[in-house]
Amino acid sequence: MSNTFYQILAVSGALAWLSPIIVPWIIKKFTDTKLTVISHKQFEIGYTTLGPIFNINLAFLAKDKDALIMKIGAHLQHEKKEINYFIWDWFEEQLLQMDVPDMGEMPFIKKQKAIAINALKNTLVEKKVGFQNPEFHKRYNELFYSTNEVYNNIINAGQELKTIAEKKEYNDFKDHLKDSFFWKTGKYTADIDVFISNRKEPYKHQVRFQLTRLDLKTLGRNIEMCINTLQNHYIGLDSKHKESWKWVNPNKLEK
Repeated sequence: MSNTFYQILAVSGALAWLSPIIVPWIIKKFTDTKLTVISHKQFEIGYTTLGPIFNINLAFLAKDKDALIMKIGAHLQHEKKEINYFIWDWFEEQLLQMDVPDMGEMPFIKKQKAIAINALKNTLVEKKVGFQNPEFHKRYNELFYSTNEVYNNIINAGQELKTIAEKKEYNDFKDHLKDSFFWKTGKYTADIDVFISNRKEPYKHQVRFQLTRLDLKTLGRNIEMCINTLQNHYIGLDSKHKESWKWVNPNKLEK
């Protein structure tokens, strides 16, 4: 029997031994999802009782196979190096657009809490994604529960509601709403991380925008609205109080 025959057997045996290692790697190498992220040219920047807000329309295109988007985060860095982290909180999509008599075209939009997005293979998926600051919310929840406890004690004691304005918990809550406004004039870079299932490293997308002095003046009006909302929730000073938040829409800057 020739040496060639034994060489073939040896190679075959080696491949059989290595196949549990190599085959999964080959499968992953050639069938791993490739996700393309596209952003709209305009953003939505705000500040409400939900804290600093960054909203952006994103489109996702998965190639080779479906991609299950599990989380989207964004690091926003000001030109003076201050960085704030945002995490997705909700997303919405336009289901259809109908022509309504006397009103023109009306979009029908579905909004839901951000849990996951299924990006089907070779199908462009478009969503408006709402980002909020998790550090703001952590502190907000702590202050909300402590202030509610004080509020309930005042109610149970039969005291006037306006006495809550003298309490530390209430004033800490008010200070949090005033002090958490971190928007500044200047250029921002937003590094967006899109995490999908079965992949450790996120897909990255970067956008840049600029806030002007006029933008800051517009957004700054929301601070007083936050304080008024807090007062009306616990004290009820103005029965006609209605939230009317101001937003700015900067355009994407070219790199």
